[in-house]
This record gives sequence, structure tokens and C-alpha cells, in this order.
Amino acid sequence: MILWFVLMSLLFPQSNAQNSSCSANKADIIFLLDSSTSEGETNFRKQLDFVTNFTKAYQIGPSHVQVGIFTFSSTPQVAFYLNTYSDKASLIQGINSVKYLSGNTYTDLALKLVREDGFIPIHGSRTGVPKILVVMTDGESTSPRKTEIEATTLHYTDIKVISIGIGSSVQIDELRTIASDNEHVFTVPSFDSLQSIENEIQKQTCVDEIIDTCDSKQADIVFILDSSSSEGEANFRKQLELVKNVTETFIIGPNNTQVSIVTFATDEYNEFFLNEHTNKQDLLNAIGNVTYYGGGTHTEKALQFVRLNSFKPENGGRPSPVSKLVIVITDGNSYYPSQTKTQAELLQHTGVQVMSVGIGSSITQAELNNIATDQQHVFAVANFDLLSTVQKELENVACKTTSECGDKPADIVFLLDGSSSEGQANFQKQIDFVTNFVKSFDVGPSNVQFGLVVFSTAARTEFFLDTYKDKASMIAGIQSTNYVGGSTHTDNALRYTRYFHFTTEHGSRDNATKILILLTDGQSIDTTRTINEADLLKKAGVKILAVGIGSQVNNNELNGVATDRNHVFSVGNFDLLHSFVDEIKQESCGEIKPTPTPVSECGKKPADIVFVLDSSSSEGPTNFQKQLDFVRDFIYQFTIGPNAIQVSVVVFSSDTHEEFPLNKYQDQATLLSAVAQIQYIQGATYTDKALSYVRQHSFTTLKGVRQNATHLVIVLTDGASTNPADTSREANLLKSQPDKVVISVGIGSYINQTELETIATDRDHALNVKSFDALDSIKSELTYVACKTCDFIAKADIVFVLDASSSEGQTNFDKQLDFVARVANDFNIGPRDVQIGVITYAYSPNLEFYLNRYSTKSSLLSAIQRIPYTSGNTRTDLAIKYVADQMFLNAHGDRPDANDYVIILTDGASTQPNDTLREAQNLKQQGATVLSIGIGSSVNKAELNGIASDKHHVFTVDSFDALKTIREDVKKAACEVVSQTVTPEYIDIITPPATVPAS
Repeated sequence: MILWFVLMSLLFPQSNAQNSSCSANKADIIFLLDSSTSEGETNFRKQLDFVTNFTKAYQIGPSHVQVGIFTFSSTPQVAFYLNTYSDKASLIQGINSVKYLSGNTYTDLALKLVREDGFIPIHGSRTGVPKILVVMTDGESTSPRKTEIEATTLHYTDIKVISIGIGSSVQIDELRTIASDNEHVFTVPSFDSLQSIENEIQKQTCVDEIIDTCDSKQADIVFILDSSSSEGEANFRKQLELVKNVTETFIIGPNNTQVSIVTFATDEYNEFFLNEHTNKQDLLNAIGNVTYYGGGTHTEKALQFVRLNSFKPENGGRPSPVSKLVIVITDGNSYYPSQTKTQAELLQHTGVQVMSVGIGSSITQAELNNIATDQQHVFAVANFDLLSTVQKELENVACKTTSECGDKPADIVFLLDGSSSEGQANFQKQIDFVTNFVKSFDVGPSNVQFGLVVFSTAARTEFFLDTYKDKASMIAGIQSTNYVGGSTHTDNALRYTRYFHFTTEHGSRDNATKILILLTDGQSIDTTRTINEADLLKKAGVKILAVGIGSQVNNNELNGVATDRNHVFSVGNFDLLHSFVDEIKQESCGEIKPTPTPVSECGKKPADIVFVLDSSSSEGPTNFQKQLDFVRDFIYQFTIGPNAIQVSVVVFSSDTHEEFPLNKYQDQATLLSAVAQIQYIQGATYTDKALSYVRQHSFTTLKGVRQNATHLVIVLTDGASTNPADTSREANLLKSQPDKVVISVGIGSYINQTELETIATDRDHALNVKSFDALDSIKSELTYVACKTCDFIAKADIVFVLDASSSEGQTNFDKQLDFVARVANDFNIGPRDVQIGVITYAYSPNLEFYLNRYSTKSSLLSAIQRIPYTSGNTRTDLAIKYVADQMFLNAHGDRPDANDYVIILTDGASTQPNDTLREAQNLKQQGATVLSIGIGSSVNKAELNGIASDKHHVFTVDSFDALKTIREDVKKAACEVVSQTVTPEYIDIITPPATVPAS
């Protein structure tokens, strides 16, 4: 029989190695049977016969195999749960009693019911036991899209799904969608031929028990025990016996697990706090001495007491990441259910997981659900003598390490661009990204909470932080999100999120890290308002990550929105989003890192920098805003503070306005916010007055100037000054002061080059760009002059050489592409910064693109994703020769003032090792720095050493998945070369080199 073979392969794999470690005699199996009109009662009975025959092969019971049956047509029905029948005879009788109910084929509703109501502890689902769902159907579902959403949600749980299509009306694509993978999809031509596909069963799976003991787990556990009159002392003692047995599995002590007990009846009674018994024997003795009281059932009082007292530091409560768990055991409903629910929710929102154990028939499931964190934390037994049957489940939950974000719980809100530029297909890729992001977290009020907002012309809430208490229902909510289209009002979305999502009314917690992740493929309608709204969120303590997708995003806007540069990501297209899930997760959950400057000093000295911005009528408010964006982008590169970089801004037109002095803002966040608030004031171009003001007022002790700091003035203007002679005089007076360096930046076609050079310290400090949009292209020069830092790598021409030989395979080749994309994403890309070229090789080298092919990060990342896999032999020698002959040519983008790097990735030894070493030596003699990366166990380490410039530029990883772990090391190796070969330890910016290279 098909199911017998399917489930035998799942539960009892043929491999002896697997059998030795698998709980082969345990499984929780639910059959989901199609009861629609197309079946007919006769065929429906054949499904039941099928299940009956399967059942006969196993031991049935709570310690062996458990079976449940759900049916579906227009509405799904529970025939019986996993724990309804505890022996084979009663189970078979139950199977034969299942009724046929005709109707439509709403497979989606059935899958949802199984997920929400089938595999949960209160209905018999067991931790650490394989969970298998077998779906049998003879036709396509009534709502295929909804079925797909529900099936996708199931796949993010630990339930293995088998789909079996019967007859000619089934849709094979839908069966594949329902099943866990294609190897668990089966079809037969009729109900009578179910046995014909036995030989197609190939997949063998095995699930181990999750936890045996808690060992050295750190946890603070409080038991809340019902001591009301309905219990009676004998039954109360059975609760204490359960607590003793659970406690036995832990190592007890202030550095391991701590246990407290609170009892309740008419009042609550604290028996002992967490820190009162610091060894197991004392704790067990104390448990045995707990008093039974009798009285009413005031569960709410016990919950409130625990929240206010039990986890206080003075009572033994420890901060995260120590898990906090409350286990409530009771045999009846509380006197005040609404107050009990409120107190349970308040307790959960302090970061505590709450489990509820109901005993007997006098307590409702609704009350147990209200008390517990989620349904996976709800347990029920028929009487006190069966309490021991939930012992293992309590231990497993208690031992499970919570998936927190950093060292605290986290409240994470996704803000997804749903504007018309996206389109339905790309919007769905955002949805899939969010789904993949959340799947690895424990979701709930004591762990990580997620909210979702979609925006276009308006913003709308898909769900709040406290909407979903478990991962599966949240993923269903994510997948059901609809695309709308409209314009890109990012500012309104940020404001909406601040008003409605990071609030206690909608689940935001005081003890949680607050994170906003913005995904967008375009520029907002109002950049200034967008940045201002982001600043208000950041001031409220929200960490913001900004993800730009495609070539239409405004990088300055992303930088302005994000918390810092570490939290800005760019991808070439929506298909690349998946490659940044882990990195974005890491930045979300890690502490906010310092800005990308390796030291807080500028060279050997701090720096005082004054920006002088042209606000004359010729600018206009839009171009003035671009100056502000430029200043903000510049500031992002440095550590701001009294021992590092200080910044002042002076604005001029007919008059001069000091927006703030050097010592006004002593951290980056407040400084960036202040720059965003600067207003445009039109007028004439009195550059002379601005220079005079800076000379007389900006660099004074009162304004924060430091004698040990470099003093730098950066003047931005789009035209000739109103009084050129006065401007020249004031510039000379400013430059004559000790330790002053002046950079002038002319924007557009109306500047006076002579005047620009007069203002600047010398000709090399007079820069110009064609338009305000091109301001970003000179950021590197200013960075170099202000402070040379390794993380903002010198001009570099980097060629990646990727192994596309047959030993790679498409999947591993794609992982190389992801690695290249991640490295590229870390740099400023362009003709003044870092350029990247790529070749692949197998039988022969294949040019993908030269260094000068892509001048923006988004276009480069998109091109990387499109690189094809070829296969063939490993002719590394020909690839290296091609690099030496073709890649570093002026015509192909090589720059004489840029360092040349070659990064070679391979998973095996080359076909011609001697030729490979000879070609590598030739390449190195041309001045290129060569890094070699070997992947897997088949590489030739001697060859890797011979290819690379030296042993510090050789890297090996065990697998392609491990490539991402060495990205920072690869960057560091390149960065060290820059510091050793390009620049001295620091640069005195008063005497710059004759030519200022881009940083």
C-alpha cells in the first residue's frame, strides 16, 4: 500500500546508521482526506480503508505512533485528533466511523485547520517526534492561490507533507505546491490503484528526539500551582511531584537553572524566589515542603505577583539572554477570566514565556490559550494521575533556547514599497524575502515580534507587532499580503509607522530592541520629509535598515534614512534580495556598530570641519537640498565627537547664517538630524561675507575649535561671487591663518574657475562637478583630504576570477556569485572609486565584463546575478593569462593611480598546475595583488599558495556556504595592501601630494 511504504520510508529508513539515532517507533501522523462531491461516498470509504490498513502495521499509543484524521470539502472537519485514540482497536473503530460530507474542494481551509488545530500539544502533538501530514485528493482546490499560501506556511513548520493525487482531475503543480518537496508527491489513476506506485517511494527521512536533558541550560523558571479547593491536598501533591521530576533534569544554581514556586487559591502565596535555593537537594526539599491552602481560583493574582516580583534582580531574576519561563498548572477556570487574560498578556510582554497545563474537564481551552504564550505552549491532561505524561514536553520547552535578536527580545517592523514601479511579481519577491527572514526566529510576545506595513500613495497595516503569537500564522499573514500600486510616499509611511506601530497599544515592548527594515525600489516623493521622518524614528530609539533595490533608488536618501552606513544595503534587482537575508538579519540583531572609520582620529589628529554652503537664488531649494544630502553623506564616514571629528555648517546668500558651531553636536545622529533641518534662504552670492565670518568666528575657542585638530573649510557654490575682489581678499586672509586648509567645490557651468582656485588652498584643492547630481562623485576626494581611512579603500581595480568547471555545479556557482555581490556591496562603485571586472573559466576563460563596464553599484550587482554557469575542465592557467593580457588595460578601465587586485576562486586543482603557477607569477610581476580562495576538500593548497601574492592572501573554506564567513578577511587583506603600498601611516592634509587621488 502506498501510504504504508511512504510512511515506512519516513519513519523506518533502511539505513542502519539512521535507525540507530532515530526515534523509529514514534510519529504523529494526520491524514487529511478529500470529502468533496467529486469523491463520492464509495471512493471516500476506500481512503478510509487505506488508512486502516496503514494503521495495522504500527504500535498505537502516546508512546508510539499516534494518528489523527481531518476531512475537507466546503468546510474542513476534525474527525479525531492525534490523542483521541490511545490503542489500535479503538483507533480502527474510529477510522471506520468517519463520515463522508460532500461539497466543494477548499483545500486551503483544511491545511489551515491542520496547522492551527492539529499539530499542537493539547491535541497530542509531541516535541521531538516526527510530524507527518498526508493529503489525499482527487481534484484541484477551489482556491489555488490560497492553497499555495497555506501550503507555503506549513512548509515553514517542522511538518513533513505528502500529497497524493487520485484520478485524472488532479493538478500536478498543485500537488507539488502542497508537498514538502517533489519526492513526496504521488499520483495514481484511480482509488483502486493506490498500491501501484510503491516503487516510486524513494525519499527516506529521519527526525531525532530534540532534547534528552537540559544539562547546563540557563533559565529562570517559575511554577504557578493551583492550590484551590477543587484540587484537594492529594492532587496538589501530584503537582509538586511533577515539579520535582522536571527539576531533576536541570543543573541547579545561580549560573545554571533557577526555580521558584508561587501558589494561588483565594490569594497568591510566594513559596520561594529564584535565588533562595542554590543547589538541587535544597530545592527538592523546599518543593516537598510547599503548603496546600484551599480556597477560590484567583489565577490573575498569581500572574500579577510573578510579573511584579519574581523576576526582579534582588529575587534572582537574570537579564537576557537567560530564558524566563512561567509554567501555570491548574484544574479550573479562574474567577475573573478577563483579568487573568490581561495579566497573562502583561507578563508575556515583559519577555517571559508562559506555559499552561490544564487538568481535567473543568477548565476550558480558551482560558488555557489566554494564559499561554501561544498554542504550542498549551497542554492538557484528563486527570492528575496523567500529569507525568506532559513531563517530557515541559522539559523540552524549558530547555529550548529562545531565538532572540541580540541580547534582548526584538520588535521588528517591515516597511515594504508597494508602489507602481514594483509590479506584482517583484512585490511578491519582497514578501518571500520577509518570509525567509522571519522563519529562523521564535515568534511571540516573549521573543521576536514582527509587524508589516505596505506603502505607496498611502500606508496600510498588514499586521501589528502583537497580531501573531506564533510563526506559522504570521507567515500565513505575510504570504496573504496584497499588492496595490501607487506613488512612493516613503515619508508618510515612516510617520505612520512611528505613530501606530512602535507603540504599547500595538505590542511594542519597553525591553525590546526596536528595528525598522525599509525595502524600496525608488526615490520618495519628498526626500527631505522622508529623512526628517526617519530622524524622528531614530530619536525614538528605532534602529533603521534601508534596502535599495534596482537602479532608481536615491543612495543619499537611503543613507539619510538608515541608522548608519552599516545599515544601508543595495541590490541590483529583486532576484538578488535572497542573497542578503543573512547579512540584513545580522545587522538587524547586532548592536549598532560604529561608523566605518577604523579609528576615531583623522590620521594622527582630530579634525574641525566647517562647511560653507551657497544658498543663493541660482541654487533653488532642490539643489540646495542636494548640498545638504552631500554633507550628510560625508558625515556618515566619520566618528563624530569631541575627540574625533567636529562639524559646523555656515550658509550664505545675501547674508551669512551660522547654522551651528563646531561644538554644538557631539554625536553623529544629532549632527545628521541638524543638517537635515537646515532651511534654504535665497539671495545674492556674497561669498566674501561667508569667508570673513568663518575666519573671524568659526574657529574660536567659544565655538569649540581645538588646537590639536586639523582645521578644514569646504566651500560649495554654483556661481561666481557678487564681489570677486572682496572674495579673493577674504580667501587669502582665511588661508593665511595657521593650520587652515580650504577646499572649494564648484557646481555647474556658471562657476569662475579662477575664483574657485583663489578660494582653495591650492589648485589641487579646487574641485568641480558638472551638476548637483554629480556631487557624490567627489566625495572620495574630500574624504582623502579630510582623513585617509582604510575602510574607504583607495581607488581599486578588482578582477574576480570564478571557477565554472564541472565540479562546481550550478548551485555552488551561484554561491560564488553571491559572494562577489556581497563583496561589491561593501564598496563605493564608480570610475573614481572601486571598479570590478569578472571572468569565469572552465575549458577556457570567458569575459563577463571589463572594469569600466558598470559605473554604479546597482547595475554591477544586477550584472553579477546574470553571469552564466558553463562547466568543463579547470584551466586556471588560461584564466590567469587572460587577466594579465586583457583585464588591466587602459581601454578596459584600468587606472594608473588605482591598485590592481585579482581574486581567484576555485574548488579544485587546475588541469595544468605548472602553467598555472607560471601565469600567476607573471601576473604578480605586473604589479597586481593576487588573492586565492580554495573551496572544499579537493583544492591543492600548494597551488593556492603559489597563485597568491603571499600566504596572507590565501584563504580556504570547507564549503561554498562558508564563503560568506571570509568576506571581511578578504577585504582586510586588500586593505592592508593599500595601507602598506599606497599611503603612509597618516597624511598631513596641509601638505597634500601633487595629485589628490580618490579615496
